[in-house]
Amino acid sequence: EGHKSTVRSTHLEMVLDHDTGEMDGTILTGRLKGVRLSSLSGEEIMSLHFDFRSDTDSISLLESFLDRNYPDWRDRFDSDASGNQNDPSGFDNMTRQEAYQILGLEPNASQDEIHQAWKRLIKGVHPDCGGSAFLAGKINAARDILLDQKT
Repeated sequence: EGHKSTVRSTHLEMVLDHDTGEMDGTILTGRLKGVRLSSLSGEEIMSLHFDFRSDTDSISLLESFLDRNYPDWRDRFDSDASGNQNDPSGFDNMTRQEAYQILGLEPNASQDEIHQAWKRLIKGVHPDCGGSAFLAGKINAARDILLDQKT
């Protein structure tokens, strides 16, 4: 009773409760540093997949959390996530100006304004809600470009 396992990667610290089987994690880096995965929406958690793409340990931990809490996430997300890593549609070449335009923001927008604009837009176009993977990818890329430059 009361046994827990903790595993840490570059971006996440995950805790598994042996008694209940529940798993939760804390984000250790980036714009959501200190936030618990359980406090995020499914879309926000899945967007971390892109953020953590260069760290296989963090991706593995995140996928374990998704497998436990969103069992069908791979059906809806895997093709989008793998498609965005080597993006042939030009997301990697997006300019800051284009990113601001996509999110409908002025160049002096704060991190909070960027996050709120992303959240508002992604709800309407996310593939999980019958939207477009391409548009969701563009919106995610715009957010990532602007937030990476601000941190």
